[in-house]
Order: sequence, then structure tokens, then C-alpha cells
Amino acid sequence: MSNNQSGFCFKEANYLTSANLETGLDPYFLYYSCYLNPDDGPTPTQMASTVLRTHLRRMTSRTDAQPACAHHNDSVVYLQRDDVRTALHIPATVPPYQTCNNDISDDYDFGDSHLMSQRENVKKLVSAKKSVMFFYGDTDSMCNAVHGAQFAAQLGLKEVAPLRPYLDKEQLPPTIGLITQYEGLDLLTVRGGGHFPASSNEKPKETLQIFVNYIKQQPYDTPVAHDTPYDPPITTPQPILPNWDADPFLIKKLPNLDGTMKSKQYTGYLNVSETRKLFYWYIESEQDPDNDPVVLWLNGGPGCSSLEGLFVEMGPYRAVNFGDRIERNKWTWNRVANIIYLDAPAGVGFSVDLNDTASTHVYTDDEVADDNHAAITDWFRKFPNRRSNDFYVAGESYGGTYVPMLSARLVDDAENFPHFKGMLIGNGCVNDRLMFNSLINYNYDHSFIDENDYRKTVDSCCMANSTYACDFYEMSQFGTDLCHNESLALNAANLATGLDPFFLYYTCRLDEPDSATSISSAALKTHLRKIGYDEALPSCSHYNDSTVYLQRDDVRRALNIPDVVPQYMSCNDDIENLYDLNVTHYLNQTDNVQKLIKAGKKVALFYGDVDSICNAVHGAQFAFNLGLKQVASLTPYLDVEQKPPTIGFVTKYEGSICRHKMKHIFL
Repeated sequence: MSNNQSGFCFKEANYLTSANLETGLDPYFLYYSCYLNPDDGPTPTQMASTVLRTHLRRMTSRTDAQPACAHHNDSVVYLQRDDVRTALHIPATVPPYQTCNNDISDDYDFGDSHLMSQRENVKKLVSAKKSVMFFYGDTDSMCNAVHGAQFAAQLGLKEVAPLRPYLDKEQLPPTIGLITQYEGLDLLTVRGGGHFPASSNEKPKETLQIFVNYIKQQPYDTPVAHDTPYDPPITTPQPILPNWDADPFLIKKLPNLDGTMKSKQYTGYLNVSETRKLFYWYIESEQDPDNDPVVLWLNGGPGCSSLEGLFVEMGPYRAVNFGDRIERNKWTWNRVANIIYLDAPAGVGFSVDLNDTASTHVYTDDEVADDNHAAITDWFRKFPNRRSNDFYVAGESYGGTYVPMLSARLVDDAENFPHFKGMLIGNGCVNDRLMFNSLINYNYDHSFIDENDYRKTVDSCCMANSTYACDFYEMSQFGTDLCHNESLALNAANLATGLDPFFLYYTCRLDEPDSATSISSAALKTHLRKIGYDEALPSCSHYNDSTVYLQRDDVRRALNIPDVVPQYMSCNDDIENLYDLNVTHYLNQTDNVQKLIKAGKKVALFYGDVDSICNAVHGAQFAFNLGLKQVASLTPYLDVEQKPPTIGFVTKYEGSICRHKMKHIFL
């Protein structure tokens, strides 16, 4: 299609294949960002841009789109130094060193003499019993991993070991990437690697392990380095007397805080019923608390504490050194907003059910929404001076259900909430069907699905021979045994990798083996239970420094936590396991979102694009399916203090709904 250089299809093919070049990102390493020192100015290398110009010329005859920043050119500067040339015995007649020669690149024959495929050469090596290995960084959009997998599958070699993870046992999650082994050929992906995965900015340790094991012809899991373990401190909480009806408690000091508190902070409990008391931590804006908006923040799960939002996401603090101290997060949203972090429902975090039924109570979406409505009503009773501030509800993950359902109730309760202005959802799970179906395409595009398994399922179960035309969700619920099982397997392919499915490119070098939080794994178990698959869990999400900190005796005293409140945990497994995700669960939040838009409220959805569970594609499809008029098509939005400046992409619809896509963000 792209070789026939005329007509609509030629133009559309070129447009689709060059869409990554229009983003302003580095197409060879999509998640690379360099924050600029304004005194130094940009210092990009020439290597990636030269290779890119070659690709552009081959594909579209275009040379206008190039990344604003690839990698710093420190090596070029070094190799151009006189003393270095002398040390290397470079003759004076040799021109200054450059990483790439643009003349050679521009004049290289990609026409009649260019081999379009290396299929015959690779087969020749395999036939001669030579060892062949391909490895691909999966954030390189140019020479991408999917084309490598398709190329290998089409060689016609016998597959001797299907797609599986290979590991670095000294990191969590241990998965380096995925490997498929054919007779005579190994195909590997490098998770989070770009076009130069061995570079110091990408995956140098992992690629060293690949290289050593390839040369020695030993399993790719064989380690090449080790780390030193460290044991975290063990603490026991000290209870204090309860006082549920107390006025908001002003925090005087937070133990082991590096620095000072930038604004006033209050904690307390909100009455949902006679026995259910929801804990809140309210932090005033550092800028202008009397005029800045009030934002209610709800973490998802269901069953996870919103204090994870405070300490892990956009709150003012980060717990460090295994909970030994906390330090300031300079990117906190409290710089411009008053934020209420609410633990809900009762039994989550520091919230309590005095009847002690949290381990047996089956919560529903409607019940949680009603409790949250009662809680925020009680909060404004305790803080009447904030009724004149604009008010928003925000959340993440299963907050994609919590936030719209509470917001719809606030619209209905306009008499008490005339200042309610809208909602903001990050990586929200807003439509079960779209989420299930889009995840299969997401898994395939990230090389998590074996090519043969993919083809078999598509050929057997998809009428149009395309996953994009398949309703895998329907198959998973009501399909034949084959299609039912295959749809579940494809949907869960990301879980079989051993990666953190909520942040695919997260790696933590181990200091001690049992220091992962439970927030992501709890949310993941909910997802698995909804789709009927409960075997695979990530071995690591993020260090539990915040949990250790919040379990400390002195911290509980500083927050005025009553003694009957159990030890803090980031997520309550009982609530999550018992939560009704079947009979009363709302599969789709379309009606609630449309209700807000019709009421003139602001709606924004944003998605980190390396979250495979509540993934960005399903968010885009959800927004599109609302039937709103699109007033601004997909456009990059920028941070001019970094290179490349693209943060992500925004699509705007009539009625104040924006869909943002972040390059790299933890859920």
C-alpha cells in the first residue's frame, strides 16, 4: 500500500506509520525524558536522529519530523578531544569524530538493491547450525518488538519453547523480558528497553546478562551480579483512646519529617453510621487555602487506603529508608489544592467498623457510594469555611467506579453541594467489557502473547480474523470451552510475565525480599476474580515504606489514631475478596459520566500508558463511545522543561471531558 505512492491509502498508510514521529517523543525510547538544566541548554546526540532520518526517507520521503532530544552527546565530546585522539593514535588527517555520517546515511541505497527482508540470510545461518539470537527493547517504536516476533514466527522454524519470562532474580519484579525459543533461534524482549537497551539510560545490567548467557550458551536466567540484603525495622503500634466525635485534630508535627510542614493538616473521623467511621487526612493548600479548590481523593482496590495516594502518588510526602523517615514530594498537588484523603469503605486503612464486620461484610458499589456521600457531607459540616471553595472528586483505579458514582449523587444533592464542579480520574477502570477486550490487544502489542497462540485464537474465535473485531469479553462469559479458555488466557498474558501489571517498566533492585506493598496485588486480585483467573500475582509492586511508617507508634500518636483501630495496612484483603463484583456491580460508568456532563460539570480522565490493567486504550474507547462531539483531536501536551517535551496526549470532547495519556506514571 505504501509503495503505490498515490491515492488515499498511500497517504493513510504513511500517516499511521509515522504517528509516533508526530508526538515529539524519542521514537527509539518512548519513555525517555531528560530534564533540562536551563544554564546548559540541550545537548542531544546525533545517533538516533540520523537513524531516524534514514527511516523517514525509506518510509515516506520525509525528513521534517525528528525527536527534540535523544541522549546526551557526552561520548561524542569525549572522542573529539585532542588528548583522547592522541591516546587512540588517531592520525591528524582523520576528521573529528561523529557518531553517524549523515552523507552516508542520506546516500545509502534503499531502492533497488536494498533487501526488504533478512529471512533467507537468517535461515541460512540456522541451517548451518549457527547460533542466532534477536533481542528487542519493547519501548522502541521503530525497530519494534512485534515485527521481530512476526519475523521469527514466519521463518517456519520449529518452536521448542513457547513464550515465557526470563528473569533477573536480584530485582523485583524479576522478569527482564520474554523469550520464545525456536530450533536454532532465540527471540527475547527487554522490558522497558529502547533502541539501545545496553545504554546506561536503558537496561545495561539486563542486556549484560543476555550477552553473557548467549556467549556461554547457558540459560538466560543465569545471574551475573548480586545485591546485599537489608532488614527493615520492625515496629509495633501503640493504641490510644478513641474519641470519634472530636473536632478535627490539628497535626503539630510528623515524626522524622525532613523539613517542615508547608501548610496546616488535620485528621479525624466522619460518621457514616453509628458503627462505621471513615478516617480522613486533610492537608490544606500551600498556596491559598481560602480560595484554592477542595479535592476529595479516593484510591481504588476496592479496599485500598487513600493514604497510598498521599505517600505514593501525588501527596506531599514520600516515606523512605523502610519507613524510617519521610521527605517532601516537590510535585505534590497540595501546592495548589486543599486535598482530603479518605479511607473508604469502613475497614480500609485507619477507617473502622465498630461491629467488626469488615472481614465478613459484602460491600456493593451503591453502598460505598452512599457511605462516601455521607462522609463528605459530614466533612463539610466540620469545615464550613470550605463551602465557598470549588469542590472536586478525584481517584484512581477502581476509583473509576467510586468517583463517578459519588459524583452522580453530588449532582442529585445540589442543594448541599452547589460548589461541586467536577471529577478527575486517573487510570480509572470505567468499563469492564472495554477493559477486557482492549487488554488482549495491549498484551499482543507488548509481545506478551505467543504468536502461534494468538493466531490460533483469532482464527478459531474471531469471525473477522482480527482481535479488533472480536468481543472477547462475551466469549469469556458465555463462549464455547475453547474460546472461553483462550480469551481468558490472552487477557491474562500480562500476568504470566511476572511483571507488575500496573507499571510494566517498574524494577526495584532488592535490598530485602519481603518489602513490597500490597496495594497493586490487592487491586490485581480483584481484577483476576472478575475475569475468572486467580493464579498469577506480581512478586513486587513498590516498597512498603509508607506502610511501615504508618504502623509506627509515634506516627499513630501524631495522627491521633484511636487504640481500637487495627494496624494500618494499605489494602484490606477481606473487603477486596468479598466485594460484590458480580450481581450488583456496575459494569459501565457511561450513564454517570453523561449525567455529570449534562449538569455542566468538568470531567477529566488521564491514563498512564504502561498500566496494562486499567489501560489507556479502554479509556480512549470509553470516552469516544460517550457520543460527545470531539472539539480537539489527539494532540501532544508539553513540559518545556524536559526533552522531549511531550508529557502525553490529550483529546477534548464537548462537555468538558478530556482524555489525557501520560507517558509514564504509576497507578
